[in-house]
Amino acid sequence: MNILELDNISKIYHRGGWFGRGSSINALVDINIAVAEGKSVGVIGRSAALIC
Repeated sequence: MNILELDNISKIYHRGGWFGRGSSINALVDINIAVAEGKSVGVIGRSAALIC
């Protein structure tokens, strides 16, 4: 049994710009993750921050 389930997660960061000339960074595109009961997950980001 899953205690956490995420489907089709996306995250886009938009950089500023004048008149729509900014750019976008696709950090996540259609990510799926499931965490089963009794399991743990650790995620380390670019800043080396650890999220558990």
